[in-house]
Amino acid sequence: MNDVFLGHKIHGIKCNPNFFLSKQLIMSGDYYGNIHFWHIFKKKKISKSFKCHHGVLIQMKIIPIINELITAGWDGFIKYWLNFKN
Repeated sequence: MNDVFLGHKIHGIKCNPNFFLSKQLIMSGDYYGNIHFWHIFKKKKISKSFKCHHGVLIQMKIIPIINELITAGWDGFIKYWLNFKN
């Protein structure tokens, strides 16, 4: 293992991370429905995170060409975030 990115709470739940390569970010959901971001090369958490779901955020995907984000959570919703900017 080369790098470890810390700073989110998962409480034993599998939250699939994803990449936003054009902005050099790793992102992951957490147990509380928030999405968190880390800068890949600086190996540093970006303080900006936001609430996406009520309950576990288990999956997220960036559509980089149109700068949009899709998230899925245990609350039963799949959300489509227009004009996503971090």
